[in-house]
Amino acid sequence: MAEIPGTSLKALLDVTPEPLLAPRSDLSEPVLPAGTVTHGALTDLVPGSAQLTANLPEGTALLCVFRAADGPEKIAMSWHDGHPTREARQLDFDAAGKSRTIADLMHTAREQAKEPSRDWQGSTPSPFEGPWQAAYRRVAAQWKGVPELAEWVRSLVAAAGSAAQLIIWDATGEDIPWELYFGELGKGPDGRPENGFLGVRLPVARWIGGVPRPEDYDARRHEAVGGVLLFDDWATHKTERRDDYDAIAGLLVGSHETSMDALMRRLEADEEVFALLMIRGHGDYHEDVEAFTMAGLPLGELAMLNMDAVYVNQPTVLLNLCSSGRSFVDDSVYNNPVRSFVEPFIKHRASAVIAVLADVDITHLHDVALRLIGDAASEPVVVTEWLRERREFYYDELNSCARSGREERVRMFLTSCLYVCYCHPWTTLRIRAEDKDGDLDGAA
Repeated sequence: MAEIPGTSLKALLDVTPEPLLAPRSDLSEPVLPAGTVTHGALTDLVPGSAQLTANLPEGTALLCVFRAADGPEKIAMSWHDGHPTREARQLDFDAAGKSRTIADLMHTAREQAKEPSRDWQGSTPSPFEGPWQAAYRRVAAQWKGVPELAEWVRSLVAAAGSAAQLIIWDATGEDIPWELYFGELGKGPDGRPENGFLGVRLPVARWIGGVPRPEDYDARRHEAVGGVLLFDDWATHKTERRDDYDAIAGLLVGSHETSMDALMRRLEADEEVFALLMIRGHGDYHEDVEAFTMAGLPLGELAMLNMDAVYVNQPTVLLNLCSSGRSFVDDSVYNNPVRSFVEPFIKHRASAVIAVLADVDITHLHDVALRLIGDAASEPVVVTEWLRERREFYYDELNSCARSGREERVRMFLTSCLYVCYCHPWTTLRIRAEDKDGDLDGAA
């Protein structure tokens, strides 16, 4: 398989798009549909919330998604394209028609692929059959009733060109796979419609929280620089793969942690310098803060910790576990907030949190970790663009293969789209080893 190219900050800075969009400081506060509520609580943007969109890079658009006022299955969307003369556009749509979450679709396909008795496992299988291809078609089809979003993306790209990028502020708790939005996102040279996936077409950054705080998502281009703080309890590894991290041993900060208690003690201190925090283990999803666990750590416990090391370093955090990016509406507490493992790290000023929307195979988890570390050790990478390039790589692989070989390529593409990132869209990551004096090797 061909190498997936890394995405350098220099490569993006070398692109000089035409200045077609107004600076984000000219954008008014996001406009939400009248009467919008978030899980039963009135949603008012906090004072100073214009900072959420002020001074972001040109070409950056914001999509706001909330539960609407007229029913728990109604979703209210409003989008803001940065053009000072156009009002924010709004759309309400019915989410009741969605058959299953992306996590459910992936789980069903994985289980069906294990069943040799299925028709698609026969002696002469059709090239159009297979559980992964069925999941792929279902994911694409569920967006059939929301063509307005594709229309908006086309207008954004037409105005911003190569500078176009998207922030999605989703406070629904529905784990909507926006990166897998499928629609007519462009047109070919001959004017024919070109269908595609949003996360392949544009870099996508997400924001979390019913009302994101401006200080959590400021407009600075933050570059996390340092080594890797690594946790892996080996719960997902075979014994013979204990040398998997030998290639990055020189980039680690301190010891490779295998105890979650030891990792949390290090995060509650602030003396270490690291750019990437990677957590690897079993992720168990549940709609309860005590049963939803990350390598055995309950969400309720993580939410109580003071992670001073995260606050000081503002690292990229890679939650490299199954379901680490999933969320739920906590109806057991006041105002029914959305809960997830992403939010505690964002509140402690992590510059980016990469998380996973479903169960993921061990091989893919390992590949993402080593490629991200390897690419960021070579030069700074823009995190959202790095993820977009991964999705594009697997999408191109899928489209270039014969139909008889589509099953595995479809699985890899869908899996690549499960990785989502919460950050400022220009957040960058640079991995550097420490020298013997504890200083960053090569740092000024």
